[in-house]
Amino acid sequence: LSSLNLSFPTDCSINISPQLVVANASAITEAVTVSVFTNSGINLGTTIPSTYAGQTLRATVFDECSGLSCNTQLTVRDVSPPVLQIPPDRTLSCQQSTTPATTGVATATDCTATTVSFTDEVTENACAVNPKVIRRTWRAVDAAGNVQTGVQTIRTTRIRPGQIRFPQDRVIDCAAYSQQPGLAAP
Repeated sequence: LSSLNLSFPTDCSINISPQLVVANASAITEAVTVSVFTNSGINLGTTIPSTYAGQTLRATVFDECSGLSCNTQLTVRDVSPPVLQIPPDRTLSCQQSTTPATTGVATATDCTATTVSFTDEVTENACAVNPKVIRRTWRAVDAAGNVQTGVQTIRTTRIRPGQIRFPQDRVIDCAAYSQQPGLAAP
């Protein structure tokens, strides 16, 4: 075995068994053990943490009955995409900001470093009930290059005539206005 593709569980480490690294796994007995070592000789035992994704390690398989052992190189690859949590879809008034600070920010979890970014696809139609629709595609990429995406839809809605509120009428004396032009301000 020269390459080992691993899907790291939520605890971000995986246990290695002899059956996982030996080609003829059906011949393995309880007397066969495996130990994994780093290139610098550190014994990881049977557990590979996700921090070793992308590295080459050495596995030593030992048969306690015969005293024989063999070594194999393991290239550890993380093949699990990040888990992406995207914000819920939103409907905003035309005046509200559509930035993530207003609409929500996606987050991602993974066993390795992850970056989250987004791109917007904007459709505008001034006459529609929703004059602007944004399909925000969130993208999470982990250190191994695994990708997960999700889409958040953001709609703007126009103000309907019944929602418009005008201030009360005011009667301002011309002399008073001349002395205080701010009287006409709402």
